[in-house]
Amino acid sequence: MNPSVSHYFARTLGEQLRKVETEKSDTRVSHSANDGHYLGKKYAWRIYGMSVARDTFDDYLEAIKHPKVNCFTEGSPSIAYKDVGIDVAMDNLIKSCVKVGKAGNRFSSHLLPAKKWFQVKGLTAITDKK
Repeated sequence: MNPSVSHYFARTLGEQLRKVETEKSDTRVSHSANDGHYLGKKYAWRIYGMSVARDTFDDYLEAIKHPKVNCFTEGSPSIAYKDVGIDVAMDNLIKSCVKVGKAGNRFSSHLLPAKKWFQVKGLTAITDKK
């Protein structure tokens, strides 16, 4: 299991979904930020983070203090992440992965110290579902 290959595959898929996911976010997510483009967290994950679980993606962006704003997604409170920089942040996470134990898809990173380990999905497990 190679996290770089999984990340590359997920990012390629995310780029194919970018237009649709950005349109969904722009339509469904309302916020008051005016310092750039923000994506609802689900939409950001679908574009940039499908190689890891949604909670790992959110935990990581929280750990590195990636810019975010409170928002409403179809009337429910949520958060939106600043679009710029998520790609580099995810590249950094994947590059910092260190295999944990004998399981093929468990990794840790000094960039995400709150998690003892997290999974990087294999190619067949990458999907835009949680």
